[in-house]
Amino acid sequence: MRQSPQGGNRPYNSQTKYKDEYRLKFTPDHIEFKTSAIDSTIDWGFYNNSWETDEFFYLFNTQRTVSIIPKRAFKNDSDLSGFARLISEKFGDNAVKK
Repeated sequence: MRQSPQGGNRPYNSQTKYKDEYRLKFTPDHIEFKTSAIDSTIDWGFYNNSWETDEFFYLFNTQRTVSIIPKRAFKNDSDLSGFARLISEKFGDNAVKK
């Protein structure tokens, strides 16, 4: 999955990590995050709520940061709906859907 925000955002342009291709694997216990330079496991407890729109899932943590997961990155509708169920299970009432 590759993410690139639109427009001329200076912080985005100055950070090579935002331009790197990365892969995410979502399990009931954690999220695996991999790039050419990073191999990390993130516990679901790192996030405290989520927000879903027509195009994205937003995962928020208490440090006022957000992880943005584009729905187009999922291979098929089954993977997408499985992730939506996982989000609902993890965040309950804090899983807000637009």
